[in-house]
Amino acid sequence: MGAILDLIGSYIFKTAMIGIILAMSMSLNEVMTKKAQTTNLEKSMNVSMSVLEWDIRNVGYNYVGASPVVECSGTKLKYYADIHNDGVVEEVKWSVSSEYVTIADSTVIRYNVKRDVGGNEYTVFRRLRHCSMEYLDVNGALTTTPASIRGFRIRITAESPFIIDGEILTATRQITLYPANLLS
Repeated sequence: MGAILDLIGSYIFKTAMIGIILAMSMSLNEVMTKKAQTTNLEKSMNVSMSVLEWDIRNVGYNYVGASPVVECSGTKLKYYADIHNDGVVEEVKWSVSSEYVTIADSTVIRYNVKRDVGGNEYTVFRRLRHCSMEYLDVNGALTTTPASIRGFRIRITAESPFIIDGEILTATRQITLYPANLLS
């Protein structure tokens, strides 16, 4: 009888160990999926931010007119720059548009950021939770006057298109740039 109880006890112990191993495996899988999605989101965010940063650094490059910044608001930025370094000054437009998307049972606003150079428009960012463009004068104070702009502060929060464990992953970047062409 003791041998049967030992046998039953060992099966219960083995079952408990298998359950613990499966639970740990599932938990580890969720953590690794979340880390992988966060890494993918941050990498795509870094690529888009590098395009934006490169463009902002070139505001006014090879432009000899009055003010290279033509229009500036919370949703639009239009300026002149020789972005191809070929002696031809192009008009560059950045614009933010909003759209309503459904996430779970809610309808929320998400933002898309587009870049237009000479009529060639493409979307740089999609499904942004937050996007703000601020313009700075020589003292670092906020301004909306194109001729007094010397710097830019841009803050963007992107979200993953996937819901993991009931959570939408986000990545936030903020850059503050003072293009050399505007400082003179």
